[in-house]
Amino acid sequence: MNAGPNTLPEGAQTISVQRQGHGVWALFVQPVNPTFAIDVVASMAGRMVELGNGEYLLSQEPISDKERSKLPSSLLAAPHEALPQALGVRFGASLSADGHAVFLARDAQDLAQVLAPLLSPGCPNPARVSAKSLLDWAGPEESWVELSQVTHTGHRVLELRECTGTRTLRQERWVAPKQGGQWRAGWSW
Repeated sequence: MNAGPNTLPEGAQTISVQRQGHGVWALFVQPVNPTFAIDVVASMAGRMVELGNGEYLLSQEPISDKERSKLPSSLLAAPHEALPQALGVRFGASLSADGHAVFLARDAQDLAQVLAPLLSPGCPNPARVSAKSLLDWAGPEESWVELSQVTHTGHRVLELRECTGTRTLRQERWVAPKQGGQWRAGWSW
């Protein structure tokens, strides 16, 4: 995602999921609190290895300096090489100071575990939108799934889109009163 969090309306959040190839999934979140994101990753089973520059790996075993030197210079430079199975690495996170986060995972369930608390911080998750349904929407590698959340003066809107290139393949929208209540398709509640 190239746009900074200042380009989103106040109360908005965008989450995208994409299959990167070579068995790697990518989750893009904007904006996100980096401390919150690190806490979510740290709550997962495994050892968290700090690589520097806001990048982290989650592995089953310690990673030696020699093994670390064989990793790409950035997780985002080569996502398929950033999670080496031989080292027991199953998850990676790249967090920027301006509120962007990219999470990489070999297993969609690991991604779902991180995605669940990020879906809607501070307000209840919508009944029909879950980490599992967002991952289920993910299509072929050249497409991505995007969930946009925006809070307006009197209501909240969630839009789920599957996109490829400049085309939207499918889209769903839910609206709910800002102060709580049921999520409904369309604009009625």
